[in-house]
This record gives sequence, C-alpha cells and structure tokens, in this order.
Amino acid sequence: MEIVSLVERPLEVGAAVISLSLLGYLSARAVYRKQSYSTDSSSQYPLPPGPPSDFLIGSARYFPSSNLWGCFCKWQNSFGDIVYARLPGTSFVMINSQEVCQEVLSKQTNKTSGRDAGYMFTTVMKLGWLLSMIQPGIRHTNQRRMIRKAIGPAAIGSHDSHLEQIGNDLALQLAEFQGYVPNLVQNVMSRVIVEITYGREIWKRAGEELATNNHELMHLSEIGLFNFWSVNFLHFLRYVPSWVPGATFKRVGERTAWLSDFVRYRPFEMATELHGLGRIGHCMASELLDEFGPDEDVRDALGMLYQAGSDTTSGAISAFLHNMFLFPDVADRIFLEIRHVTQGKRLLQIADRSSLPFTEAVWKESLRWNPFFTLGVPHVNNEDVVVNGVRIPKGSVIGQNIGFMLIDPKVWGDPEVFRPERFLDSDAGSSIPNPNFMFGFGARACPGMYLADKAGFHFAVMTVSFFNIMPLEGKQRPDPANAQYTDMPLRSPKDFYARFTPRDQQAEYLLKTLSLEA
Repeated sequence: MEIVSLVERPLEVGAAVISLSLLGYLSARAVYRKQSYSTDSSSQYPLPPGPPSDFLIGSARYFPSSNLWGCFCKWQNSFGDIVYARLPGTSFVMINSQEVCQEVLSKQTNKTSGRDAGYMFTTVMKLGWLLSMIQPGIRHTNQRRMIRKAIGPAAIGSHDSHLEQIGNDLALQLAEFQGYVPNLVQNVMSRVIVEITYGREIWKRAGEELATNNHELMHLSEIGLFNFWSVNFLHFLRYVPSWVPGATFKRVGERTAWLSDFVRYRPFEMATELHGLGRIGHCMASELLDEFGPDEDVRDALGMLYQAGSDTTSGAISAFLHNMFLFPDVADRIFLEIRHVTQGKRLLQIADRSSLPFTEAVWKESLRWNPFFTLGVPHVNNEDVVVNGVRIPKGSVIGQNIGFMLIDPKVWGDPEVFRPERFLDSDAGSSIPNPNFMFGFGARACPGMYLADKAGFHFAVMTVSFFNIMPLEGKQRPDPANAQYTDMPLRSPKDFYARFTPRDQQAEYLLKTLSLEA
C-alpha cells in the first residue's frame, strides 16, 4: 500500500513541517497529555545530550523521513549512548548501549514497561489489543504467562518433532526452489506459527488465507507505527469519509481494522470449534483451552503469537542463509561439523544443537553482523529514571538502537567483519553479549523468543546440511561489502535470489528418502 507524502494530503498539510517517520508514535501525546516534570531529587540531574531544539517544534526537523537506523547511528556518534530529543508535547530518548538498556529497561522494569502507540494505531487501526501494546497490568501478565506456559523454556521441547517435520518439508521445497529466498522463509514460518498456535487441521483448512491476511497486517502495522498521522492529534478526523482526498489514514485504518478483527477472532473461533470436537491436536490453543476455556486472554495471547510470531524468526533465518550465500566457506565448515555428528546417515535433529559449537557461533554472528533487526519497540517510563548521571524524564518514549548495539566497536572490536570465532573464544561469555538481547528487555522481552530461536536455528542449519546456496543461473555471488538491505526497522536483503543444490550423493539420498515418506 502506498503512503502519500504529507504535502500531498490536504487534511494533513498543516503538519508538513514535521513529516517524520517516527513522529506518528511520538506525537500522539502532544495535545492530550501534559509532560510531567519531577520535583524530587532526580530533577537535579541534567537531560542527556541531543540534537538542537527549536521553538515550538523542538528537535522535530532533525528527525529523518527515511533511513531511521542510519540517522540514529549518527546521533550515537555525535551524542553518545543516551540521546535526548524534545518533540511537541513529549520527550524522546534513544538508548544506544545494551548495558544501559539492561540498567534502564530490565533492572527498572516496574518504571519503564509502558507503551503508547498513538490513536491511529490503537483505535483507528484497532491494534490496541496486541500484547506488545497493552499497558502493564493483569491482562499483560496473564497473557505472557500463558505464552510462556505453552512455548517457554520448560515447554518448547514438546514441539520438537513437529518442528523437525516442518524442517524436512522445507528441505523438499528448497530442492525445487529458485527465487527470492526471504519470501519462501516467511511462508514456511507462517505455517509453523499457525500450526504451533492453532493446530495442523486449521492450517489445512485455511492456511493460505491466514498467512496472506497476516502478512498484509504486519506490513500495515509497520506503516501505522512508523508514520505521522494527523488523526493522532485531531481524533475527530476519524469520522472523515474514506473517499475524501487526503484521507489516506482512513483507508489504511479501515483495511487494518478488518484484518485485525480477522486475526484476533477467526482462527480462535475455528480452534474453539475443533477443540470442542476433540480434533484440534497438539498445539498451544489446545493446552490453553483445556486449562482456561475460551477466555479473552487466551484468545488474545494466541492472536498475538499468530500476528507477530513469524516476523523476527523469518528475519533471523533469512539473515543466516544470506550470510551462507555470501560466505560459502563458512557454510562448508558448518556442513563438515554436521556431517561429523550425523555421519551422513541420518537427518539433523534438534537435539544435535549442543554438538555443533561452530554452527552455534555462526548463528549468533548472523544475528549480529549487518543486523536485520535494528530498532526495538519503544518503552514509556512512569517515573524519572537516572542513569549514567543523566535523567530520562517521566513519560519519555524510550527507543532502543538494537542495530548499533550489535555493531558497537567498543563491544565487538571489528564489527564489520563476519567472524563467528568471536563467540568461541574462551572468554567470550564474559566479554561480549549474546545477541539474543534483540528480543527485547525486561517485561517487554518477546515471550516467543524460545520458539523463534529453536525453530530458526533448526530450519537454517537443516538447509545448510542439505544444500549449497548458489546464485541463479547466469548470476554472480554478491560481494558482501556491497550487500543491500531494505530500509525498514526489520531489514531484508535485497539481492538474495538463489537456488539450492544438493551438497553430495548422501544429501541427495536423504532428500529422496524424505520425498518417498512425504
């Protein structure tokens, strides 16, 4: 869906001076919420440094309309690990350090776990029900507990055989595939999430419709969260007819609201019906319906996992496979490590992961190098927070520059180099962080991270165990230094068009065996 620039929207031309991609998130609070200022001892601390502030509009003109991550990295270079920007009616703070994020967002989670996504996102687009957006409280706690109970560290192993089967199916698809790899990966992960969440029968009945609608919803969600919308200020604009010139927000909102209702209600209704008939099978919905019945929190916890569960995992798998495409010598080393474990006589299993230390290091380095996930969803603090001698004012929107944290030269030394061995050093555990902090901090850390890590690792490594990842016929393998990525908070490689060729006769034999068993 195309988003027209502000100067082309008559209803929004008055806001053209602050045409900012992040301001939709930040400025929703401008008219309807006063900034709170502390009168306690924290007020003696200075605000963090940041870009200049102009009369009325604050630092608005220094915000980018594109290349958000690049802009925030420049801010880090100019102002350091904590950057402050005043915007109309709100304070914005960008944290560029993993250690500071841990101090502010994890250790003080009772103060810094709020959300405020804006009227457009929560009301017009009807996405306020998402677990990632609701405020801390009983519903937030209940839904996180439900997800953890079903796919947390103690429960995720119950899904191993299912994930292995889908990994085998993926191998068969790759044997016939030529084209843009991230699209295939996203389709596979859509199936994983639907089957883990609602069961295989629902995927058989309505998988294509569920995946298509959810992909569109995820796309529109990014548009809603990272664009400026005048309706955030002027709520009455919600009642403007969608056919009025300039009412782009209305058309985006109406379509997203329909998709939101579909994702929230339709698969849950199907799952409840199958559960009542005893035909739902092993899945998260079955476990939660058995324990809690058709509760609203059950419905929304399942809907949240379905809506957002495939995005980060798809990105991680695509990043890993793209790096194996760019660095075939590393892929060859992974293959040899896998072959040492399996002897080429059996398929790779999830339980083999602990026997693959180099492969584990490559997985971590693929999360870190040329990071695919760059900006965390902002938190909001309900009290002043003092850290490193500066004050983050109450009510600030606190962003996390995840991408910079993954390439910070103070932490990684040579971040531009793809070097998995950095995670194999004897002191790596104490000297460098595990890149899985990209899943979030404190009470807002992704509750589905264990599924994302387990499924992502197995599918990515299974692929390398079978295939060489080759350029399309007549094309050359890209130079890693020239790799291009999409300009979004969740980045995809632009040039990842490839084909998959079996590595040797043993791989061909195993693929034929899978084909006969399918």
